[in-house]
Amino acid sequence: MHNRIFTTLFLTLSLATTPQFVVAQNNIEQLFKQGDAAETVGNNSQAETTWRKVLQIEPNNGKAYNNLGNALRREGKLEEALAAHQKALQINPSDAEAYVGIGNVLNAQGKLEDAIASHKKALQLNPNLAIAYNGLGNVLYGQNKLDAAVTAYQKAIQLNPKYAFAYSNLGVVLSHQKKLDAAVATYQKAIEFNPSNVYAVYIYRGLGNALSQQKKLDAAVAAFQKAIQLNPNNGESYSALGFALALQSKSDAAVAAFQKALTLPLNQGQNHSR
Repeated sequence: MHNRIFTTLFLTLSLATTPQFVVAQNNIEQLFKQGDAAETVGNNSQAETTWRKVLQIEPNNGKAYNNLGNALRREGKLEEALAAHQKALQINPSDAEAYVGIGNVLNAQGKLEDAIASHKKALQLNPNLAIAYNGLGNVLYGQNKLDAAVTAYQKAIQLNPKYAFAYSNLGVVLSHQKKLDAAVATYQKAIEFNPSNVYAVYIYRGLGNALSQQKKLDAAVAAFQKAIQLNPNNGESYSALGFALALQSKSDAAVAAFQKALTLPLNQGQNHSR
């Protein structure tokens, strides 16, 4: 009996250290780095391709399915995204991040009550999951429950004090509540923890909007210009810059900014689910 156990253990350890196994694990590790890098620069198509490659090597990798679902959602492929997160749940029915992913997709589909239920299920499984509170805040914001959204974002930040997306989303809600000093401070915290990521475009634009409402137009223009520097192909940033310049009576510069905005796509991107 002892010999049989020893033989089984030996075979298991041998399989785990075969060159093929080591190569596969190294490939997966590299692919995860590539996928994370693609997401950092907002290349969701590349991220999708990378997570699918991981799943070809390791078909039961729940983390890869959740990452795939997030990429698909950001591409607007909501049904595929939902299926990816549901596959992660099949692999691990206690996967709290899968419930967060499902909640984010349901929110994007406008199924707000179902989205809330999914985020709350995630928090039942893991009460310290900051991304679940961020996702819940996004849904509550969509329901115009601003105080409750603020509470959710603040909880996310309490759990993860460097959570740039939660700071940014909180800044949006505080701006809507006309709590502009708090909004500016919150956006600045978001920038502190996310200075160059492609999603920082939205953070700088939110900061610029709050500063514009405070009539701090030089600072607002600087924020919009930073957003444009990070992504020169977003029309909304040029449009926001145009309004700020117009308020400064810089008519020629404002017209030029508006004309540039007309040639580029818009992208609201107010709430981030990460």
